[in-house]
Amino acid sequence: MRGHCIIMFLLCVIMFSSGCRDREPPVIEIVSPIDGSRVGDSVSVVIEVCDKSDIYYTDLYIDEIYVDRFYGEPDTYFWCTDSLQHLSEHTLYAEAVDAAFNTAGSDVISVTVVHPGTLKWTFQFERVYGCPAIGSDGTVYVTGTLSDNGYCYLFALNIDGTLKWQCHLGHDVYGLCSEPSIGPDGTIYVCAPMTNSPYIYLAAIHPTGAPLWEIEGVGRCPAIGSDGAVYVGSDDGLYVYEPNGELRWHYLLSGFAYSTAISMDGTIFFGCTDGNVYALNPDTTLKWTYSVELYGEIAIGSDNTIYFNSTDGHLCAVGSDGTLKWQYYSTYMVSPVIGFGGLIYTAGSVNGEGCYIALDPNGALVWSGPSGVWPNWRTACAVAADTTLYIASDNLYALGPGHQFNWSYELDMSANIPITVGDDGTVYVGTWSGRLYAISGLAPLAKADCSWPKVRHDDMNTGRGGY
Repeated sequence: MRGHCIIMFLLCVIMFSSGCRDREPPVIEIVSPIDGSRVGDSVSVVIEVCDKSDIYYTDLYIDEIYVDRFYGEPDTYFWCTDSLQHLSEHTLYAEAVDAAFNTAGSDVISVTVVHPGTLKWTFQFERVYGCPAIGSDGTVYVTGTLSDNGYCYLFALNIDGTLKWQCHLGHDVYGLCSEPSIGPDGTIYVCAPMTNSPYIYLAAIHPTGAPLWEIEGVGRCPAIGSDGAVYVGSDDGLYVYEPNGELRWHYLLSGFAYSTAISMDGTIFFGCTDGNVYALNPDTTLKWTYSVELYGEIAIGSDNTIYFNSTDGHLCAVGSDGTLKWQYYSTYMVSPVIGFGGLIYTAGSVNGEGCYIALDPNGALVWSGPSGVWPNWRTACAVAADTTLYIASDNLYALGPGHQFNWSYELDMSANIPITVGDDGTVYVGTWSGRLYAISGLAPLAKADCSWPKVRHDDMNTGRGGY
């Protein structure tokens, strides 16, 4: 009888325990890398698991092959991709088991392995004029010539580097052709010389290569407003046109307006050959002027401080009220860009040696280098979303978060145009030989994290802040 009571008691305990047993499976997610991303080198695989009871273990699978088990909370797994084929696709999957033996699996993550610094393609021109612009479909737009006869074209290249179309612009014996800018509807705007003339015109070209309209007497690289308005300088001030070519307004000046840049709040900045830098309100009223001869392009900080080089060799920081905050003797007059933490990248001389430099928002020198890399006044840096800093000289160099070398690619000649980075991480740079390079990178421009990550702000060359 006693033995029967003990058995009944144990059965009750088992039944009670099973009724209270944790039956909910864990929640598991691979949080890094993200699905659809491009990865390379050593990839940090981060798994998060949540459960009402303790986690017993978590298994990780790559390409459906078991690679590691983590007991308790999963640690970061470092996946070396060096031996994998460039542009190969791979899957990651994780499975967790909790202390109550409930099991759950993550979503399958797909990634593409990229070996940064791998050449994708080159295209040979006679001459490349300026920073390429990248369309929303990946088409590369660049101005240049194919022979030494001086005829300038806007070229459209497919993402594989083949020629899509070319549109004749003029006979550029004076070297006045600008880089292209792209509007919200995909229209490409470029300034070019009139045939056998020192005068220039603004052209609007459809993404198919068909000319839409042109306006004589205005030129220099156009900036594009958020509403598609086209801002372009002329020898009597700044003109603004509707996307259909109709004149919206004209700000009259006694000199040529150039290097237009537009801030997120709509403030319009530009230099003028009358010896001033101008800031206009969005309604075209004058905000302020600062007396200096600007050289190169303007970069706009998150607080509306503008950074630019002056013809006397200084990098100037002018505040939102139009007063000089500081200036730094930079000598090389490389157009500034703004990276993470508000660092301003340009070039200068440190201890008698030419180098690229990073200044903090107060104008203090934070970094100089890389050693042995001589700055090129025609090029400028670019900052990618993974914090990679790209600089171009005799080679294209990629620097990591601590400004250390990650990789480099040898160019046939020194670079001669600012760097562009596409949404797929491809880095575009041209050289004095007229060759345009497309080189694999991992991340797009840092448009969401940096106020001005490249010359003309973005890969569409809009010259307008914001994302």
